[in-house]
Amino acid sequence: MKLFFYILVLTCCFSCNETEKKNEVVKEKVKMEPRDARFLSDDVLKNYVKLAKKVTRHKNAGLPFGRLDYDKVIAYDYEGEGEHSYSVFYKNEFVPVILKQQYLTAEQSKKMIELFSSKETYGGGVAACFEPHLGFVFYKNNKKVGSIDVCLGCNFLESDPHIPAQDQFINPGTDSSIAVYGFSRQGRSGIIGLCKELGFYYGTPEFIQFNAEREANGSSGF
Repeated sequence: MKLFFYILVLTCCFSCNETEKKNEVVKEKVKMEPRDARFLSDDVLKNYVKLAKKVTRHKNAGLPFGRLDYDKVIAYDYEGEGEHSYSVFYKNEFVPVILKQQYLTAEQSKKMIELFSSKETYGGGVAACFEPHLGFVFYKNNKKVGSIDVCLGCNFLESDPHIPAQDQFINPGTDSSIAVYGFSRQGRSGIIGLCKELGFYYGTPEFIQFNAEREANGSSGF
């Protein structure tokens, strides 16, 4: 049993390192390529940040959000798979693969923050890839102060700043300990529900059907 966990950990580490190298090449390529007509222009994206409605900071939220100083939250629907970027921002610039944007209301931002800061949102397995379609960016005075990129296909997120609730393990404190920072069924359901409200890809019937079929197999698909 211990040997299985060692092999799994080594495989994940190797895969993640290879993915990081690939992503660096991909991000440089994305930055240089002309923007597809389907995607929002840089001017549209920047102007939207200025015009987006402000929200009151959720001071009682779990870490790290309770300490994050922000006055706006905007959600982004984008193509982060294949040869596209794996984050909404690259070197503090919008990537040219964003399809939709929507500022969050006070209620929506609170719901999103409580979802991602809850331990119940995590505890599932992950795939050795990262091809997100959903991003949330926190702004203060129209400047980015934090971001979350979500990949439901690969079943995890990347956040800046780090979310402590993700730090979950099987057999913690033992030689066979392994991280399980992927989304739980409850977590995926919450994200899908929010995306339905926003009209984003993860809330479409196509993706909901995919997620239902995966869960019907008795696992998160990994």
